[in-house]
Amino acid sequence: MIKLFYFLFHPSWVFYSAFWVVLLFAMPCWAESPILDRLELDKDFPSGCGCIVGDAKGHFLVASDIEEKSSAIIKIAGKRYELKWVSSTETSAKPRLGARFSNVYESGPIRLELNRKTTFVCSPRDESCEVTGYVVRMILTIEGQTYRWTGLKGECGC
Repeated sequence: MIKLFYFLFHPSWVFYSAFWVVLLFAMPCWAESPILDRLELDKDFPSGCGCIVGDAKGHFLVASDIEEKSSAIIKIAGKRYELKWVSSTETSAKPRLGARFSNVYESGPIRLELNRKTTFVCSPRDESCEVTGYVVRMILTIEGQTYRWTGLKGECGC
């Protein structure tokens, strides 16, 4: 019993337990993100050639035209935003597995950064294939508040 009392109230234990309590109560502030609504095909963006980023459930979160320097479309709390292209590290070379690049879009207080890593390219022998696949890390900043998503999936093609 004395050992248990000593363990529970030992100065190092009290410090660490206080640390974890503060961390657990503060975590919801870090973990909260804006409600990034899913986009609806044909309603929020036209079908056809383009690029999309979605979650593991297959919901589209970001869409853009396949043309270089095209804007990106997102929805936050039910409102559709068209973010203008700002910059890209993407090259005009043919896509290759493992290639990494970023695209940045902005509109007023909203800034969107998409960091992509190529995970799928069409075989040169498959003339009907027109899709390139990516794993995407997304960083969304709204009025100085930053939100991050990892493990998103992206595709560009027709």
